[in-house]
Amino acid sequence: MTDMRKADARAQQRALLLVLAVGAIGSLLIVGFENWLERLPQALLTEPGELKRRLRIGLILLAAVSLLPLGGLAIYLWRLGGKVYKAGEYPPPDCRLFRDAPVVRGKTAIFSARALKAAAFALLAATGLSGWLFLRIFNAFGI
Repeated sequence: MTDMRKADARAQQRALLLVLAVGAIGSLLIVGFENWLERLPQALLTEPGELKRRLRIGLILLAAVSLLPLGGLAIYLWRLGGKVYKAGEYPPPDCRLFRDAPVVRGKTAIFSARALKAAAFALLAATGLSGWLFLRIFNAFGI
């Protein structure tokens, strides 16, 4: 019979609050970006010298909004993989769960740890590649 690790009610509340906060922040970012796009043509007509500055701001914000979550998730997965490898069980003992989960031990847990670290490495590589592409775009526009 497999052991079950019980859910933490506080973790459930935190997960719900996190989802709501990320949704609200994402909505605000979309509204702000649409507002910026609507005002961009008028601003460029009144101030033609502002094109480079406004493009730089827009591309830097786009890069930050797309790269920071990828990098953060990569770091989280790498650390979780390390905890699983060290404990020899998945989920690790100090992990707060928002639902009941069976505990996996042995070779399966080690495989899970390696898979988590591989996913983290892939995300980190995607973050680095995307950052390099953003730099290429900046250089292509002379920003």
